[in-house]
Amino acid sequence: MNSQWIPEAWRRRLNDRRLRATFPRAHIGNHCRIEDSHLNGSNATLGDYVLLQRSRLENDVAIRNNCSIEDSQLEGPCVVGFSSYVQHVSLGKYSYIGDRSVITHARVGRFCSIGRECYAGMGTHPANFASTSPAFYSLAKQANATFAAQSQMEEFSQIYIGHDVWIGSRVFIRDGVAVGDGAIVGAGAVVVKDVPSYSIVGGVPAKVIRMRFDAETVARLDKIAWWNWPAERLRQAQPLIASSDTQSFLEWAEAQPNVAV
Repeated sequence: MNSQWIPEAWRRRLNDRRLRATFPRAHIGNHCRIEDSHLNGSNATLGDYVLLQRSRLENDVAIRNNCSIEDSQLEGPCVVGFSSYVQHVSLGKYSYIGDRSVITHARVGRFCSIGRECYAGMGTHPANFASTSPAFYSLAKQANATFAAQSQMEEFSQIYIGHDVWIGSRVFIRDGVAVGDGAIVGAGAVVVKDVPSYSIVGGVPAKVIRMRFDAETVARLDKIAWWNWPAERLRQAQPLIASSDTQSFLEWAEAQPNVAV
């Protein structure tokens, strides 16, 4: 038996115990690493081999196995799927990120569905320099070396994903793009420019296929902003939201007093 295995196993076991004692209201799996982070609420769930750095988790956040969460804020309830990487992200409540996705430098609204193996915020390279290699313009040493004395371009630009957005599997979203509320992005799309609210887009590059609703309905949905409602009101509205009769839902919502969280 390898003599090095025993102390390493004990070290990991002691670390697991320490984390569970430090965050008694959370459910923490095996071999996790938590650094400079806050688990503010209750019922946060971290799977096995989760790395959590400089991040903040609210109530009912679930992080599946083998995830890395860095410099991010997650508003629960929400889920990050298996083997995903999330960096510089704010994720709204009732949203989820599918397995094996990489999402960085993004603000994601509430009630968003992000499919498996999506990539957003991967950075950019210059097309107008003599070379596209970051060795000449970046200090990050992507290839373990740099000739630059200072950073000479903005490598990452913020991505904005609105509320109630559905992004299919294997979608790529370019840095700096905004995806409007209620939009649907078809599986496999390459999104290189802004996506209008309540549009359905797809293709390479992604183009508008059609609008989900007419302009008047979109304006009414924007005005009621149902994604900001408290949980009890959402429960009351559930039969109408889960219906193709959007007009009845809007009429019901417009007859209720304005309540937001």
